Amino acid sequence: MSENGGTISLQRYCVEKSGSADSEKAELLDVRRRVQLTLAVKLRTAAIVISWVSVMFGFAQGVTAIVFSLKLSSDTLFGFGLNAILDSMSSLVVLWRFHSKDLYSENREQKACFIIAILFVVSSTSLLTMTIITLVKKTKEKQLSTLWSLSLINGCCNFVLGIVKFSLGYKLESKSLMTDSVITFVGAIISFSAFLAINLYEHNPSLWYIDNVFGVACSIFLYAFAIRLFWKFRNTGKPLA
Repeated sequence: MSENGGTISLQRYCVEKSGSADSEKAELLDVRRRVQLTLAVKLRTAAIVISWVSVMFGFAQGVTAIVFSLKLSSDTLFGFGLNAILDSMSSLVVLWRFHSKDLYSENREQKACFIIAILFVVSSTSLLTMTIITLVKKTKEKQLSTLWSLSLINGCCNFVLGIVKFSLGYKLESKSLMTDSVITFVGAIISFSAFLAINLYEHNPSLWYIDNVFGVACSIFLYAFAIRLFWKFRNTGKPLA
């Protein structure tokens, strides 16, 4: 395959994949990509690996958060646990997208983004519900040292995962992977806000609701992002511009 400054000739790519190609058609289909094909293939492998890591980590932190939420009677932590599990499911969608012979499959990208948008709605709904329940009940979290540790660890891990996902998604021109990074970043924000709220609460107990305020804000953001995805899909057939 000829590669020059990120420009990928699809002629030999078609030959390698199907064994035949129309050179004139391939010439018309020449497109400029952000990275060369050899690097893109390696990055796809990296995307699959990081998605598997996200699946396992998201499920693990989700189950852990839910277990602790039941033990500590924490509705906020329960909502975070559901969000983490949905983040894991979002990564499964990305895995499905990249298990394709077509490295730049627009069809799979659109389907993956649409499914992830649905998960955004479910995630924001569960998070908003649990946050409102906590606010109405005026629940003050117990075992702050445990929540402090969980929040800090989960926040750092989610932040790193989000950066890696977005970076790989940008280089591979994968809207689904970049969209998946959004819910991971939201998980990081929720964790860091809980960490901040715990420290504020220890100095001023009247500020017990701070992390719930962040939870509502994150829920609204996820709703807005999902609406944007659905709107783009409805008007252009593409979830993202």
